[in-house]
Amino acid sequence: MKLHVLLAATAVVVVSACGQAGRNDEVRAPDDLAARARVTEQQARATALSEVPGGEIAAGELEEEGGKLIWSFDIRVEGQTGVEEIQVDALVGTVVSREHESAAKEADEAMVEGRTRPGDEAGESEEADEREEVGEHEEQEAAFRRDFDLSGCELVTTGRGAYMVLEPGYRLVLEGTEDGQASRLSITVLEDTVRIEGHATRVVEEREWHGGKLAEVSRNFTAICAGTGDAYYFGEDVDIYHGGRVAGHEGAWRAGRDGAKPGLLLPGRPEVGQAYYQEIAPGVAMDRARVVSTSETVETPAGTFRDCLETRETTPLEPGASEAKYYAPGVGILVDGAMRLVSHGPATD
Repeated sequence: MKLHVLLAATAVVVVSACGQAGRNDEVRAPDDLAARARVTEQQARATALSEVPGGEIAAGELEEEGGKLIWSFDIRVEGQTGVEEIQVDALVGTVVSREHESAAKEADEAMVEGRTRPGDEAGESEEADEREEVGEHEEQEAAFRRDFDLSGCELVTTGRGAYMVLEPGYRLVLEGTEDGQASRLSITVLEDTVRIEGHATRVVEEREWHGGKLAEVSRNFTAICAGTGDAYYFGEDVDIYHGGRVAGHEGAWRAGRDGAKPGLLLPGRPEVGQAYYQEIAPGVAMDRARVVSTSETVETPAGTFRDCLETRETTPLEPGASEAKYYAPGVGILVDGAMRLVSHGPATD
């Protein structure tokens, strides 16, 4: 539920450099199914790769699952264990699902299906288990910082961090397709401020629609350390909508309540390898991030952005879940899941 932020995130459509399939990729497309597909393999590849910046297709197939014809691709990212499985609707071209498969699970599936993936040899399953164990151990041992001393910070509620715009009236709009439905996310910096644990914080409102219906409204509380440019996160109020009515408040938290503490939303001077908790609300919200790069170039419908920050987000509340995000200086989030930035600037309403 973490604030999508007005940060320059670019988890994005890097189709140029990242969009080329590897030489060892393998795609199975039975003739009877291929004749029914309206989306070509090349089109489906481009869509799948846009979901995993820096990825390379390791294997894929055209299959019928749950009565739906889909292109299914396993995408590897250098330096990461396991694969991202992306499914693309073979009739309309939208992303149906995304799931991370551990190396062990990937090898087991290959055995069940009676096939060998590119590069698999005798003993590959055992090696995959070992690599996965090492990866999990490294993740557990990584020093994700979770204690932040704000006593020396002059926290401000109006201004700009290195990758964040915190100016009332500033808005980002992202659009895309999720689960076959048109989705839209509007992020607006409000005039409102709220004091949390003695600190003034700015309210950033997010409104998210799926299939034309309001799905969630959240009010996120954040402030910037004037001296460092670090953006800190103090919590969020959340309203989940179903049928036009508020049905829950999943993911809501505030620093100072039930053991929750402020987290580091984004560092002002990020360094590759830097790791930190963004949310510190035990049992409710524990998102954390690791800096992967500070020099990425990303393309979205709103334009091309350079010198972008790339992070990898995980949470101990969902072991195995991982998501790449990108942030562009002076703009804000560029990509959130399947949604990409279409506009940014002063709100017009």
